[in-house]
Amino acid sequence: MFSKVLVVLCVASICRLAAAEPAQKASPSEHTVVRASRASRHSWSGDRLALLAHIGIGAPAGALGIDLDVAPIPVLALGFGAGVSLSGLQFAVIPRLRLASGSHTFLTLGSGVSVGRYVNQTSSAGLLCLFLCALEQNGEAPAKQTWQRAVWYNFELGADVYSGGRGLLRTTLGFGLILNEKAYECQEKSPSGYAPGEGCSRSSGHSLLLGSLAYGFDI
Repeated sequence: MFSKVLVVLCVASICRLAAAEPAQKASPSEHTVVRASRASRHSWSGDRLALLAHIGIGAPAGALGIDLDVAPIPVLALGFGAGVSLSGLQFAVIPRLRLASGSHTFLTLGSGVSVGRYVNQTSSAGLLCLFLCALEQNGEAPAKQTWQRAVWYNFELGADVYSGGRGLLRTTLGFGLILNEKAYECQEKSPSGYAPGEGCSRSSGHSLLLGSLAYGFDI
């Protein structure tokens, strides 16, 4: 009799444990939270594609524009940019080497080419024009040089900072140099001639300091 009671109690205990096991598993709400957390850190492309909008001065892809980054590996990104500046449309291809400097930050080293219409009608260009072009308004303007397709070589240093979720902030500072510097049309406006170095053969404005700020997200 005692053995039968013991068997019944054991069976009841086993049934009770079996019924309790499903309750110990993660609830559907917990699974949803885990999936949402992963989605907030990783894009469907595996962080290999990013779309950004940029503003800049002397920037390879224009003063205002968009950039598409393709990063087959984390340390290398190939940037395709398009935008507009005061002179016209600009297009750029800038490969960047990215060196991790923190859990969410990469230092970048970029080098590439850009092409677009360029009008050179001041003695300085790019970031230097912020400080010097205003002073030139009181003097004689140099000869106006126009490239329908100026080809630039660009070198830049910068940083990629990943914010919460999929956000990406990029800052760059660099240098640009016209490769086809003789392929311009010139318009001389001064009837009395130009000072030395200010006429159609001038070389000022053929290189510039550039800077840009971009923000976007992983696709």
